[in-house]
Formats: sequence, C-alpha cells, structure tokens
Amino acid sequence: MSVQSGFFWDESFITATSASLATNQFCIVALGGTVSPSNSPSVSLCLSSTGGTAAGFGILQNDPTAGKAATVRILGISKCVASTSASVAFGDQITSTTGGQACTADSTGQRVLGTAITASTGVLGTYIEVLMTGPYSRAS
Repeated sequence: MSVQSGFFWDESFITATSASLATNQFCIVALGGTVSPSNSPSVSLCLSSTGGTAAGFGILQNDPTAGKAATVRILGISKCVASTSASVAFGDQITSTTGGQACTADSTGQRVLGTAITASTGVLGTYIEVLMTGPYSRAS
C-alpha cells in the first residue's frame, strides 16, 4: 500500500513540553507556540479542522516524547492514520479530526492538508496515503 516516495518536504520541530507524541506517529499535527530556551516552534496533536493555531499543519513521521524533535511532513506523499468514525474515498480532500486522524473535508473553511490517494472504510487501525499539497482553507 505504501507509496511514500519521490519528492517530499519534512521539517523538524520540537514537541510541546506538556505532551508526548510517542503514540501519534502518522497523525496530523498543528503548530504550537515556542519552546524555551531556543524559542523553536513546537507541534502538538491537531485539535481542530478549522483555522487558528490548533488546525492541521502536517503529518508526524516519527514518535517523539515531550520536548524532543518531531519530524513533520509538509509536502509530498505520507501515510496517515484514518478516521475510525467515517470512510475516506480516493480523491477526497483531507482534514483532521480532533484526534489528529485523517477525515474528509466537507465544510467551507476547514483546513485541507491534501488529497487521499488511497481509501479507508473507517476501521480502527487503518492508514491512508495522502498527497500533501500544503495547508489551505477549503472553499465551498
């Protein structure tokens, strides 16, 4: 199933010191504030599908504990944990559930990370592949 090859853009961020992402590999993350002492930008699990700082920014590629380096895919193809509450079809625009899982963007203003290039039926433990084209707000 995995087609994670070709061009991609990964960036390193610091995990928020208050939250471990050790069990959230391939989940959608959001940008947070800065982490001292270096004032580096931090990431945390995505909590919203609409704008603001809690909206999805990329997909976590590793499993860092609190305060450690997080590798986040911003562009390219990535595996992503699929929503357990709804199916995702090939070609759907992808946003995030409040738990950082991929789901279909179906409302104006939702933050879209990319397009599903594989499908999911909403079964626990399912992954999809997402062609990430950068976060943008969904038009009607």
